[in-house]
Amino acid sequence: MRTTLFAVLLALSGCGTFCDGVVAAEQGANTKAQNCNLQKLDVHDSNKCNAGLSKCSADDMSALKNYANCLNGLEVCTSENEVQFNFARAGCTTQAVSKVSFTCLGSIL
Repeated sequence: MRTTLFAVLLALSGCGTFCDGVVAAEQGANTKAQNCNLQKLDVHDSNKCNAGLSKCSADDMSALKNYANCLNGLEVCTSENEVQFNFARAGCTTQAVSKVSFTCLGSIL
């Protein structure tokens, strides 16, 4: 958990790359989901993401930033909010997939 918190703090502090921030958000969302019996999000490879970013437009980058911010904004999952958490997390992912171009997604995933 300390590693994930450190990665999130690094991303928020401006250290690391854009993709490091997205990966930290995915790892953080998985950490927040640990108390519930939910499938983990796939955590993407930041090196592959960084290598493919040149194929992403400004709109793609904005959608990816919104995805990371959405994941970072999730509350910790508990038995009381498991359904809401799952819907909120799915909303983050669905929004990103629907707004990021296939060219960008194919080059960073």
